[in-house]
Amino acid sequence: MKILKMLHVLVGCLALGVFARGQQNPGFISIDCGAPNDYHDDQLDIYYKADTGFVDSGTNMQVSTQVIYQDNQQQSKNLRIFSSGIRNCYTLMPDKGKGNTYLVRASFWYGNYDGKNQTPAFDLHIDVNYWITVNSPYYVCAEIIYTPPRDYIQVCLVNTGSGVPFISALELRILDNSTYQINSGALITQWRYNLGSIDTYRHPQDVCDRIWNNNTYSGGLSSVSNTTAIVTSTSNDAYEVPPEVLMTATQAQNVTDPLSLSWTSHNSTTIWNLSSSGLKGLVATSISNLTAVVSLDLSNNSLTGSVPDFLAQMPSLKILNLSGNNLNGSVPQTLLKKMTDGSLLLSLDGNPNLCQSDGCQTSVQSKKKGISIAPIIASVAAALVLILVGALAVLWKIKRRQIQNVTTTTTTTNSTREFTGTLRLSKNQLFTSTEITRITDNFGTIIGEGGFGKVYLGRLDNGTKVAVKMLSRSSKQGYKEFHAEAQLLMVVHHRNLVSLIGYCEEFENMALIYEFMFHGNVQQHLSAQNPNVLSWSQRLQIAIDAAQGLEYLHNGCRPPIVHRDLKTPNILLNKNMQAKIADFGLSKAFATEHDSHISTHVAGTFGYLDPEFYTSGNLSKKSDVYSFGVVLFELITGRLAIMRSPEGSSMHILHWVTPLIERGDIQSIVDPRLNGQFSINSAWKAVEIAMSCVPIMAVQRPDMNHVLSELKECLTAEIGSGRIESFEITSIDVEITPSAR
Repeated sequence: MKILKMLHVLVGCLALGVFARGQQNPGFISIDCGAPNDYHDDQLDIYYKADTGFVDSGTNMQVSTQVIYQDNQQQSKNLRIFSSGIRNCYTLMPDKGKGNTYLVRASFWYGNYDGKNQTPAFDLHIDVNYWITVNSPYYVCAEIIYTPPRDYIQVCLVNTGSGVPFISALELRILDNSTYQINSGALITQWRYNLGSIDTYRHPQDVCDRIWNNNTYSGGLSSVSNTTAIVTSTSNDAYEVPPEVLMTATQAQNVTDPLSLSWTSHNSTTIWNLSSSGLKGLVATSISNLTAVVSLDLSNNSLTGSVPDFLAQMPSLKILNLSGNNLNGSVPQTLLKKMTDGSLLLSLDGNPNLCQSDGCQTSVQSKKKGISIAPIIASVAAALVLILVGALAVLWKIKRRQIQNVTTTTTTTNSTREFTGTLRLSKNQLFTSTEITRITDNFGTIIGEGGFGKVYLGRLDNGTKVAVKMLSRSSKQGYKEFHAEAQLLMVVHHRNLVSLIGYCEEFENMALIYEFMFHGNVQQHLSAQNPNVLSWSQRLQIAIDAAQGLEYLHNGCRPPIVHRDLKTPNILLNKNMQAKIADFGLSKAFATEHDSHISTHVAGTFGYLDPEFYTSGNLSKKSDVYSFGVVLFELITGRLAIMRSPEGSSMHILHWVTPLIERGDIQSIVDPRLNGQFSINSAWKAVEIAMSCVPIMAVQRPDMNHVLSELKECLTAEIGSGRIESFEITSIDVEITPSAR
């Protein structure tokens, strides 16, 4: 949003003066959409503002004179319509800002304002999140309890091609955070009944201006009322129910009859997010009763026991995240099968005692048959120790094949946690220059080149393909940097980081041997010349994979590691299209866990580099967040970070996309090669996530754990649209793999 536009909003909000923000209604924002002027509603004792200053588009209209008196609410007489643009938004800036809980209410009354008697249908969003679809000839009142991630809230009307969107009133009310305890996200409310009463109450009876609709049930139920005034001032009720509401009730006419109240929910899908919620013990079997749950995130808790098989029987479940717990045993085959066939996105990382392979079954069967395998393990271990000692003795005598038991330990000043790792011979082999020459077929196939040197295609003796990165003699990066990268790669392991297989440390022939990434890098797949177009869900999964790798470097390593050169050429895809981050080996670790930045020589790539670096010379975790935002925009748009015209001029992707975002033109933002095959809600959320990563000031950018959480919700929105598919791609004729630094 341009500064001028933001100032326009600020001026409009400050103009509330002593009205919505003053002593009369503190914590309220009350907008009569389409009203010609401000006014005081005497019945509600609320000051309402016209919507000038809250929205910069749309046209004021009045409902038909034939229906204007059918409802005595002043706020239903006018409305604002939006006949142009796909997405038109009101911007609300509450005094308390982000992290607080608000009740947001939007009201709609078509009132045949255009004389056509054709009720339009359109979507309502809060920020980028889908709220409801408005499609009714009657008065509609939508409520949501919302904790915004920013200091302002946008309520947006989205044209879905079924008529002109409109709105009658928009209201915001501050709530006590203890009333509805939602630390983040939203809670949609649909009913709030004043049972046993013919009266409806809201403000001033309810200080939060919640609406308590009258309701008298029939069919064996009767209404009762209290004859004594109820005093609530001494009550500890956090919900602050008005005394007038508590004065009436509904009861069964016969003491032996059950009291049964029922209503129909309009929500067909329930989505949970219980990550980092302090959950302990076994996964409750009652979860299986939630048949409409699409996404179940139980990550980063203290769950124990085995992964229950009933999770595979939940009919609507598409995403299951159990990572970061203490689960043990083997993963049910039914879940693994659903993950394999692409019908379930399953995350199990961070459960050290959980076995995810078929080999677990053998161990289980052995225990069932009473076979003691402890003596076998002891014997094998002893033999392996003898072999290892002998091997080390031989290697110690050979100067050029000297192996160090590498233990990198950096103890931070403010933390007792350590960054440690030990060289494992089975996974990180030491190669001679002769072996390097053989496995690369005398350096026959170059598959990449960068500042470090050339990258060659290699093949190990067992047939495994590898990528061999050679340090060129002309490289600005020497032995010290090479040794730093080798040691770092040997102790940093994550499924979304490219793995080091081995290295050659001979001074004239230094090389790093990586796993071969069959599908090359992300930039190659976004190229217009690539016939295999990445689907929208594939792009989201790639973004999540990359975010997981980056989040591990930032928050899973102690001290944290800054990549310093994150870009689409450094995000690689394996045979299963799983994304992994490469070329983080020359990153610098923080001196302490709480350091805010590091100073270093010029690093990064133009177009991805943190704008603050040019003025401060400092790189930090937030610098990587900026680079990730640019990467995410590349995935969304299919365009390069720096776009060049045939005439030779260039434009940064942020300069290109910002005007389109302000116009709400999502169709022009998303890669046209997708041919509209994406969820509008999911696309807008991805755009918002990307925008949150790229403010000029680093302090305004989120941490990667927040970005990762938002991206998972974005994929959930895509899955909820029914567009999810298996993440597969047709084989590419030419084998491609990472470029070097």
